[in-house]
Amino acid sequence: MPIVRKFNAALSALAMTLAAQTARAEDSAALFNANVKPLISGHCTDCHGEDVQKAGLRLDTLPADLHDDAVMANWVKVLDKLAAGEMPPKKRQRPPQNEINAATQWLSRELRAASLDRQQKRGRVVLRRLNITEYENTLRDLLGTQVQVKDLLPEDNSAAGFDNVSAVLDLSATHLLRFQDAAERAVLSAVPTHPPVQFSNARSGREMTENGPNFRQTLSRSCKLQGDALVIYSKLPRYGLCSSGPVPIDGRYHVQLSACAVGEGLRSVPAAFMTVQNGPEQPVTFDCRDIPVGKPSVIEVDVDLKRGQQFVLNYLSNWDIRIFKKPIDEYTGPGLMVEWIKVQGPIDPFPSPSYRVLFGDVPLKARSVLAAEARGARLPVISDKRTADQWASDPLVPDSANPRQDADRLIRAFLPRVPPAGQPAGAAAFR
Repeated sequence: MPIVRKFNAALSALAMTLAAQTARAEDSAALFNANVKPLISGHCTDCHGEDVQKAGLRLDTLPADLHDDAVMANWVKVLDKLAAGEMPPKKRQRPPQNEINAATQWLSRELRAASLDRQQKRGRVVLRRLNITEYENTLRDLLGTQVQVKDLLPEDNSAAGFDNVSAVLDLSATHLLRFQDAAERAVLSAVPTHPPVQFSNARSGREMTENGPNFRQTLSRSCKLQGDALVIYSKLPRYGLCSSGPVPIDGRYHVQLSACAVGEGLRSVPAAFMTVQNGPEQPVTFDCRDIPVGKPSVIEVDVDLKRGQQFVLNYLSNWDIRIFKKPIDEYTGPGLMVEWIKVQGPIDPFPSPSYRVLFGDVPLKARSVLAAEARGARLPVISDKRTADQWASDPLVPDSANPRQDADRLIRAFLPRVPPAGQPAGAAAFR
C-alpha cells in the first residue's frame, strides 16, 4: 500500500539520520580523547584535578558533552586560557605546541558547532522581560504619549555594566504589581483631563528683563537693551534667561522668535533652543541653530512643554564679556540680538492620537455631567472659560453607553498594533 511504503521510507530516513548523528558523536568523543584528554591529563590536573580545583574548576572529570550549558561554559573558559597562553601558568612546564594546537582546534570547532546548534534550537537571545527603560519606551511607542513610568518600577540589576542581560532581569511579585501600576498610569496619560485651553504669550527683549526679577543683575554685564531688543554677549545664567512665559498646561506649542547675529566680521552665531521648569533646575537643550547676521528674521519651531515650563533661547558661547573691562556699549564682538519671542498653543489635535488608539470614538464628558446623568439629575453648566485648575477637580472621562461591548471592541482593535517579538513597537503602533 502506498501509505505503508511512505511510512517505511520515513522510518528508514529517520533511522539513517539517527545513525549518522550517533556516528558523529562517537567520532567527536574519539577526537576529544585523542586531542584534548592528553593535554588535560598531563598538564592541568595538578591545579584542576581531584585534590585541587582552582577557580572552582575540575577538568579531569569534565565531560565532552557541549550540549550541556554548564559544561560548555567551562570549556569556553579553557579555550580562552589556552589561546591566551595563560594555561598552564607560565611558571609551569609548557606542553608541546602541537598538543596545544590540537586541543584548541578541537575545542574551537566543537564549541562553534554546539553554539550554532543551540541558536538554531533556542534562538540567539534568551527570552527575557523588558528592562524599565525598554518598558517605558514601549509604552510610549504603543500609546503615543511621553508618559514617565520608570519611577514606579524597581531598579534593574546589571551584569558587566548592561541592564538588558536576561540572567539578572528577575521577575518577582513586586515587579508584576509595579508593572500594572505603570500600565495604569500610561493609559490614564492618554485621557485628556480638559478640552484645549488656548494660550498665547509674546515678550519683547525688554519685557523679558522686566519679568525676570533677577534679570537686571546681568544687564550691562553680559547683555544690554537696544531699544526693545535684548542683545546677548555671553551665555545667560539660570537666574536671568531669555524666555517665554510659562505655559498653563502640557502640550505641543508653536514658538516664533525674531533674532539675528550682531558683531563685526560674522556670518552667524550659535544659539540653543531650551526648556526650563520653574525651580532651580538648569535649562535642557533640545536643539541648536546658527542665527545669521543681518536684519532680524523670524524663526519658528514646535516644542513639547509641560505645565509651568518656558521656552528659552540662549547664546552658546564660553566667552565671558566681563573680561572686556570696558563699557558694554563699546564692545563690537559677536552677540545675539533677540527682538521678541511668542508662544502659542497647544496645537495638538483633540482628542489626541493616543486617546484614539485606546478609546477610539468613545466621547468625553466632565465627570460631574456623567454623575448627574446617572442620577437623572439636572446637568451642570460647564463654562467655556474654565481654567486648567478648575478642570482638575472635575476632569473629562470617557463616556461609553455600552462599556462591556466597547471594551471588547477596543481591545480587539488595539491588539494588532502590538508587534511580534523582536519588532520595535513604534513600527506598528500607529498603522
